[in-house]
This record gives sequence, structure tokens and C-alpha cells, in this order.
Amino acid sequence: AARTVLAAAAAGRLAGPHVGLWLGPGANVVHYPVRAGREIALVIIAREDWLASGWDNRVDAAGVLARLATFHPSLIEVLAQAPEYRKWSLHRLAGLPCWSRGHIGLIGDAAHPVLPHLAQGAALALEDALVLGELLGDDKADVVQALRRFERERRGRAARVTALSRRNGQLYHLDAPLAW
Repeated sequence: AARTVLAAAAAGRLAGPHVGLWLGPGANVVHYPVRAGREIALVIIAREDWLASGWDNRVDAAGVLARLATFHPSLIEVLAQAPEYRKWSLHRLAGLPCWSRGHIGLIGDAAHPVLPHLAQGAALALEDALVLGELLGDDKADVVQALRRFERERRGRAARVTALSRRNGQLYHLDAPLAW
């Protein structure tokens, strides 16, 4: 995934109070407003063998745009205005067999990593926090039992969202004729 941020004035038709999704063979582009619409965040997800650790690797814009050769020129024109892109590898990670040990528990991506194709990772983490907060809200709560119950209550939803995100990733990058 590569990301950048443009001033709304430079984003042309991509600027506005909406989320946009562009799909193509082996890649997709998502754009959405940030900073009260003054800027537009752009995320490009493309299939490739590039692997790196970290989430903030600088990459050449020309290399990023080369992955989008089949996309409409109006999109490429806007994307080419970005002075730089930051890139990170996306990995399909297996869910953990257990989200807690004793008094220590994990939530969000730490417990159930999800790819970004459904844009629900942060929502899952917030849901986790709410459920866990309710279970631990009682001063007399047994923390170990609350963490186990939390996992039982949340595992199914996290698994469904993870599966839907993976499915979207497959659908977003289809080649013709299935993409039609």
C-alpha cells in the first residue's frame, strides 16, 4: 500500500465530502477527505512482491504510478501531483489462537489483524474497546474471566470482518472478464 495526502485544491475532482474507490487489475485506489476537507488522503493498494518492514518507507511516485497504467488518465493526473508517497507491505496474518493470557489482553489488529479492503480495522478496535470496557466496568470484575468472555463475544465478528475484507481484496483486483 502506498499513501499520500494532497491539498484539496490540487486533488481536482477527487476533492469533496465523499470516499472514492477506483478498481483495476491488480490494484485499487481509495481517496477520502481529511482535515475537514482541506486535504485528500490517497491510498493505492497494488499486488507486488515488494516486502519491507515498517510502515513509512519512502518510494518514488513514478514507480507507484506505473502500477496503475490501466487506470483512467484523470486519476493518474491527480496522483502524479503528489510530491512523495510512503509505502508499507500488507500481510495476511493468521488470527491468534488466544487473545489474552492472565491479566493481559489484546484488542484490534493486535488480536485479529485485518487487511484494509473493508476499512473496518479501526471500527473493530473501537468495538473491542467498548465491549471490553463494559465487561471490566464493574469494580469486582474478574479480569481474567472478563478477558476470556471478551474473546468469546468478539471472535465471531472479527472473523467475519476479516473474511469480508480478504474477499473484497480479491474482488477489487480482478482481471477481465470477471472485473466487468
